[in-house]
Amino acid sequence: MCSEAGITTHITPHSLRIGGNSAAVDNGVPAEVRRAHGRWLLPGMVDLYTRRSPDTGIDLTRRMTGR
Repeated sequence: MCSEAGITTHITPHSLRIGGNSAAVDNGVPAEVRRAHGRWLLPGMVDLYTRRSPDTGIDLTRRMTGR
């Protein structure tokens, strides 16, 4: 199915967990909500499954500097 959609990289269920959690972070979803949604028992798992987009840091810097 992925190859039919033009996706050539290897995608696993963990890829989707990381992507979904990371998108939720970028959209301001609180950690406790993400933890419940991901069914993680340990609070640290939320951070383990978070990959911040480089654009997020750039956007934050722009807002802080007003540029």
